[in-house]
Amino acid sequence: MLDGGGEVLSIQVRSGRGTWDERHAVVTPDGDSRVFENAGDVQTIRDGQSGEILSRSTFATDRAASDATIQPAFLPAAPFVVAPAVAATLEAAGMLFTVLAGRSAGLGKEPDSIALRYDFEPDPEKKFSVVWVGKVDQQALDQFCPHNEEVQAVTDDATRRLAALHPKLDKTRLGSLIHYDIGQTFKLRDYPEIKIEYSLDKATGDKANYGARDSVRLDLYELAPDQMVCVYDPKTGNEGLHPKRALVPARTAKRHFPTSRGIIMIQVRPRP
Repeated sequence: MLDGGGEVLSIQVRSGRGTWDERHAVVTPDGDSRVFENAGDVQTIRDGQSGEILSRSTFATDRAASDATIQPAFLPAAPFVVAPAVAATLEAAGMLFTVLAGRSAGLGKEPDSIALRYDFEPDPEKKFSVVWVGKVDQQALDQFCPHNEEVQAVTDDATRRLAALHPKLDKTRLGSLIHYDIGQTFKLRDYPEIKIEYSLDKATGDKANYGARDSVRLDLYELAPDQMVCVYDPKTGNEGLHPKRALVPARTAKRHFPTSRGIIMIQVRPRP
């Protein structure tokens, strides 16, 4: 059970021959279910009740597989006029993203990162938008998100430095201080392709006063050369991506980078 409701019901690893190597069954707080099946680099997302294929892709895909059966009614009419089936898939992907990132954090530094990819537009054949969540190796991450190592290094430095300076500060205040420090560091570096430290209304994605009730901070947005927006989500505590927040980074990325074609979410936790 996750904060905000919903469950990741099962994570299974299958040995031997079969159509998948790993399966994750997710139920959202509203009762929608999605099954994520991994076979090598390919991930298939199915409706948990009907078994219908809603997406099939790899992280680095340029277009989706041709055998998905999703119907046009499931597609958003515009990037953020999102049909219920697409929203439910993103919500489930956000929940799985949180669980996988939390498990990875519990194992210490690993060679792979956990990422969530969402393409705003369907593939050229207009079948479906790509949704993908799972492990990404460093080479792929460097290709898609050029500033990822820099964001990690800045997060590590801010965490070590501020924790040493403020040993008696509670985790919530220390986390806010670290987030602010990360934002100020990138503000000074003044990269035109990076937007910094937003506070947004949970429901609408519109700007809110920093720290306002029912708002969330969305930290760093990097517009990569291929027009994907890398959303870096620094974490200093145990909280993950709230299921209902899954669409907010997409709305924000599109508003600030109108030419963007999708997002790649990466949870950044300080390394030991």
